[in-house]
Amino acid sequence: MGKFVGFRQAITLLLDKCGNNPFRFSIGVFVFGVVLSVILYFSDDRLKDGYFSGIFVEFAGMLFDIAVFGLLIAFLTQRRSVRIEIERLQEIIDDFKKWQSEEAKFRIAGAIRRINKLGQTKIDFRGIILSDFVFAFHGIKNLNGSVFAAGHRFDDEKSSGTVLTNVSFRDVCAKECDFSVNAAAPFLDGLRGVNLDFFNAQVGGSKFENANLEWDSVRVDLEDWGEFVSEDDEDQGIYIQTYFPAFDRADLDKVSFVGSRLKCADFRGAKNIMNADFTGVCGLDTCFFDEGVLDSILEKRNQK
Repeated sequence: MGKFVGFRQAITLLLDKCGNNPFRFSIGVFVFGVVLSVILYFSDDRLKDGYFSGIFVEFAGMLFDIAVFGLLIAFLTQRRSVRIEIERLQEIIDDFKKWQSEEAKFRIAGAIRRINKLGQTKIDFRGIILSDFVFAFHGIKNLNGSVFAAGHRFDDEKSSGTVLTNVSFRDVCAKECDFSVNAAAPFLDGLRGVNLDFFNAQVGGSKFENANLEWDSVRVDLEDWGEFVSEDDEDQGIYIQTYFPAFDRADLDKVSFVGSRLKCADFRGAKNIMNADFTGVCGLDTCFFDEGVLDSILEKRNQK
């Protein structure tokens, strides 16, 4: 009786694993069938002459069905299950994106990680209100293609009014993202961002059009970027850098700030900044750039 129970448990476990990954199971059946057919073919010389007749024809047909229909159906089933799971996780983000609570942040972060594990980086954050959040801290490294603000939606108020406060995209890959669009229609909602951090972020090709971006804790002088820690053996002060400009080491290649309103944005240390589009930007005189960059931007803008 015990052996029967153990056998039944083993069969149940096998069926559960097959159900969790039907694509891999179909491949396993196919490989097993091929191996078995080869063993039978070489096990008895009498089978070789009539291998492609009778039962072996049926067996070969079965292998063909597994290869063509079994694998195809398994592939489509797996794709469908992944799509359904991504939609479910996106619904979690939609449910919590206006909550502004610690629980909501962890639920959103968990949903993002699971979506990434399913092979998708494009996530709909439209209408999210998020503060004091560090994507890298939650193990989130890739947001390529995500959408944060795409104008006002009269038919869906929950997807309007994106506000990000003290949110860090540090070390995150966020290429081709729509942080804010619809610059041609200034009456529509764009991203409202306060003290955003893009240190060492990859944001090439992203859009900040019609966005309102401001910073209130910029350290203007380089000597204020570090803090005293201790003294060395020669009584020389040891300092560590505690301030990093918002776009320091960020790749701004083909980034669009068209029509945006900037206040105290710190672009010092940004990469490929001359490939960014600052057409129609307000507040450039309040921003901080490496030496000569602002003059080059204004000259380039006047040539258009």
